[in-house]
Amino acid sequence: MTRVMISDMTVLVPLAALIMSIVAFISFRSIRGVVVPIGAVSISALAIMAFVSAAYETLNQLTAAIPSIMIVVGFAYSIHIVAAYYDAIRESAVAPADDSSPALVALRKVATPVLFTGLTTAAG
Repeated sequence: MTRVMISDMTVLVPLAALIMSIVAFISFRSIRGVVVPIGAVSISALAIMAFVSAAYETLNQLTAAIPSIMIVVGFAYSIHIVAAYYDAIRESAVAPADDSSPALVALRKVATPVLFTGLTTAAG
């Protein structure tokens, strides 16, 4: 069972990364709009797999599903943050409100909703 799960992950994770890259490029039309979400998801997946390998001796159905779920959820959250960033850039170009950077404006806008949705997802 472990060998089957590992072979599935070696196919599905790169396929998911390809699909996420295409979706991010279609959505944002920039390299930054692809690299930031994919980079965040990749770092998170590596950290999760490192924890799983340190905490468990073998893969089971639950530990094999965790990285896939985290990739999907993390990609959705990172898309929200990048979209808010691009919105802040557009808004500052139209009517500059203050000296805050677009990144700070975006984080102020989405930090609380993303934090609470992440906490409720983790609790679930």
